[in-house]
Amino acid sequence: MDHRSGNCEKLDSCYCDGESASIICTRTLMKNIEKLGSKEKYGENIEMTIDLIRHAEKSSFEGGLTKKGIEDSKNFSEKLETDFPDSAGVKVYHSGVERAKETAELIKGRSAFTERQKESLTLVGKISKEQVEKITALVDKQNSDETEAVQILLDTEDNKLDAETVSSKELSRGIASQLLTLIDMTSRFKETSKVNIVLVSHSGVIEHFLVDILGKSRAHFLTEVGGPVAFLEGARIAVKRQDKENVKIQFTFRNYERELYKEDLEKIISG
Repeated sequence: MDHRSGNCEKLDSCYCDGESASIICTRTLMKNIEKLGSKEKYGENIEMTIDLIRHAEKSSFEGGLTKKGIEDSKNFSEKLETDFPDSAGVKVYHSGVERAKETAELIKGRSAFTERQKESLTLVGKISKEQVEKITALVDKQNSDETEAVQILLDTEDNKLDAETVSSKELSRGIASQLLTLIDMTSRFKETSKVNIVLVSHSGVIEHFLVDILGKSRAHFLTEVGGPVAFLEGARIAVKRQDKENVKIQFTFRNYERELYKEDLEKIISG
């Protein structure tokens, strides 16, 4: 290219117009460098806190929330705001069952995020009518204590009570897959983002994941850990992503705390 010719010639994003060509090219180059420097980064210094919880207090085995359940859900929401003042908000997923959906809406509070239904958080459609009747009768017999009913399904391991009912391992895989999806999602968040995720599920679903992630035997699991998850209780998974390749995950449930790795979730999913 001959700058002295007076002819304009394109060179990448630089244009020449005779004697002023070198000045224009330099300015254009500097602008491009500034644009590159100002580009938003993703997947760096991200914090996501995931609460996998049971819905709030219900009025009966198949009932909706009690007055206490409604108040407790609001208090849960307020505590998240207090504990995480820099969070962009609360994104809530629920099972689709009315008491879980209502809990999710109350926890969401003033957050701009919309709540969504997730199939992995429910037993609905995964258990036969016969088994539902047996479980309901058992819970009624135990004065609404669901411990024995939950343990029966835990004891199935990777087997099924009947052709229409999922196994304990299948329920565990569903939760593990949901968590892995959320953790991977942080690699696409704008840098320094902070967000809270709440997964509202049920007793009889959450425990199947807990037994696997804690590496416990299913036999007598509920006795060992102190019973099924209580209302608005569950596990907390704290995700801190340094960059796209490096992420630290901390798992907490009752008195149990451990560092979690994506490989742990992948093992459950493929197991």
